[in-house]
Amino acid sequence: MNLLGKILIVLIFVMSLVFSTMVVAVYSTHTNWRDVVMRPADQVGPGKELGLRYQLENERQLVKQYQDRVELLTKQLNAEKLAYQQAVAKLETENARLADELDQLKRTHAQLVEENNRALASLYALQQETASLRAEVEGGMLGDQKVIGLREEIRLVQKDRDAQFDRVVTLTDELNQTLQQLETLKEQSVRLAQELANAKSVLQKFGLKPHPELYQDVPPEVDGIILATTAAGHVEISIGADDGLVKGHKLEVYRVAPEQSTYLGRIEVLETSPDRAVCRIIPEYRKGEMQRGDRVASKILN
Repeated sequence: MNLLGKILIVLIFVMSLVFSTMVVAVYSTHTNWRDVVMRPADQVGPGKELGLRYQLENERQLVKQYQDRVELLTKQLNAEKLAYQQAVAKLETENARLADELDQLKRTHAQLVEENNRALASLYALQQETASLRAEVEGGMLGDQKVIGLREEIRLVQKDRDAQFDRVVTLTDELNQTLQQLETLKEQSVRLAQELANAKSVLQKFGLKPHPELYQDVPPEVDGIILATTAAGHVEISIGADDGLVKGHKLEVYRVAPEQSTYLGRIEVLETSPDRAVCRIIPEYRKGEMQRGDRVASKILN
């Protein structure tokens, strides 16, 4: 064997080592993509995550739950908005009524001021007349008889003047009372305006209802269970008129489970008794089959 043959043999040996190393490296970095996608939960362990297919299914279920939650919260928000609008309308109506009453008192005040001015003008005229008569008595006496007649006339005029003055005092008192009433109504108007602003702020921030009796369509806070169901789509529940329920109230139905609670739909009250109520299932909100023992509430917050 010559030198060239030896060189070729060595070169072949070196290349075989290089290719063997590459084969080992490729095998060590190989990934079984079927296991990555299809690995079930019972094969999960250190370094082995749940298959992408099962992860996708879990994410879809989670998205569905969030979508149901968003829909429920949206309905609750709309109900709170309606209650807020009704409360604001009530307060605005009350404010308009007080404004009308204030205008009426202002007109009454203007009338009293006008009467007072007329009384003052009359008093002024009487004073002028008295001064004229006094001048006539002092400078025009022709005898005792005439002087006595003028003094009597002056006395009568003074008496009338006193009566007019008493009327002026009475009108002044009435005017002062009217002014006090006006100030009181102004304070009430300012207070009601502040209450209206506070009510708007509270309703916007917390959804509070300062006058729950105004909202006949909004059920009270109740919690009960389904006692019986019928094939016609009616259910009997364990709460009734003693709990504040009336015909037309709408309630939410859900089922409590150890792992996860399930929202089943909405029902509407048809008839009530002190401790019972008959309701119909609203088809468009039905999310599952309702049965005896399912929970019934006016709101589902969690």
